[in-house]
Amino acid sequence: PLTAAVMAATPIDLTADPESGPAAEFTAAEVRADVAADRLRTLERQLARAEADLRQLRIALPNWPSLESEVDVAETRVADLTRRVGKARARVDVAQADLEELRNGRK
Repeated sequence: PLTAAVMAATPIDLTADPESGPAAEFTAAEVRADVAADRLRTLERQLARAEADLRQLRIALPNWPSLESEVDVAETRVADLTRRVGKARARVDVAQADLEELRNGRK
């Protein structure tokens, strides 16, 4: 039985660097997932601030019509950040799916 277990085992690459192989791929996937999640959190905070600023400007707009251009700029910023948050969420989903595939040995 021991001989069969040894023969059935995958070959070991004795020349492999510590930064290569499945463990390195898994570590790199974890790092990618963490970086993507951190970026998403940062963008979500920026979006929340931009939305709050836009709300405040809209409240003040009836009293100060000269704020119209600032409202336009704030609306553009909210739209841009909304798009960027969506892209960041997609990156997080891909990174987490890749990590899950490595965990389950499918990659």
